[in-house]
Amino acid sequence: MAQMVVRYGYLWGLRASEYGMLDLDCLNSLHDRRLVYIRRAKGGLSSWQKVGEGDVAALQTWVRDHYPDPHKRKPNWPLFPAPFAWKGQTLRPVSRFTIWRLIQRLCATSNIERGLAHPHVLRHSRVMHLLENAKAQGLTPGDLTPVVASIVGHTTARTTIEHYFSISEGAQAAVDRVTAALLEGD
Repeated sequence: MAQMVVRYGYLWGLRASEYGMLDLDCLNSLHDRRLVYIRRAKGGLSSWQKVGEGDVAALQTWVRDHYPDPHKRKPNWPLFPAPFAWKGQTLRPVSRFTIWRLIQRLCATSNIERGLAHPHVLRHSRVMHLLENAKAQGLTPGDLTPVVASIVGHTTARTTIEHYFSISEGAQAAVDRVTAALLEGD
């Protein structure tokens, strides 16, 4: 589960609470159009996210491994189920607490300082990397800001710009170290 949490938390810019909002229904367009529907929290803008071919296979395998009988699968079942359930308990989505603990464990094994060990670092890294890549291609951050805003679910591009310009270079270097360690640890 750690690999999936880190990979899709980064690619989709998820908040910790948004992992639990993903269900099997969000994968309906995965096969034909390679799209996943991301429901956002905190008044964020829900959107369709493009998924690469390798991710289609990874998500299909994930679902097949967690829900082996395709005839019993229900659209409202969580994409990321809670790691355990008491006997007789219904299927529950993973909690934001579980996501936090998982990221903290991964950071501890990678010798990353505790203050940086939180899932939101993946979300901020995604925004920063997309905007930095735009800059490297000769675009201004403003050229790509509306696209980045839609990827992470910001309701306005202004929110994205405010986050981008509020992060110091030192803080960004620390965030980059954390993200690199988490993505390598998979």
